[in-house]
Amino acid sequence: MPCSHHLSILENIAFGLKRGDMTKADIAVRVEEMLKLTRSPKFAKRKPHQISGGQRQRGFAPRAVLLAKGAEANCWLE
Repeated sequence: MPCSHHLSILENIAFGLKRGDMTKADIAVRVEEMLKLTRSPKFAKRKPHQISGGQRQRGFAPRAVLLAKGAEANCWLE
């Protein structure tokens, strides 16, 4: 899934979750968990063009996981 270059890494990860029925608080928690899991919270506010290719992959892997399996993707975090 291509990234949206006008959105930050955090906004890109949260994008698919915002289309569902999750509350903003739940979305924030899930996104933060995924950023910590991939060791990329320091890149959360940067745009895709502001980080390297490897950092971009770490930033967008959580988005793919969350979108591919929905809420079930997060059950292993608990």
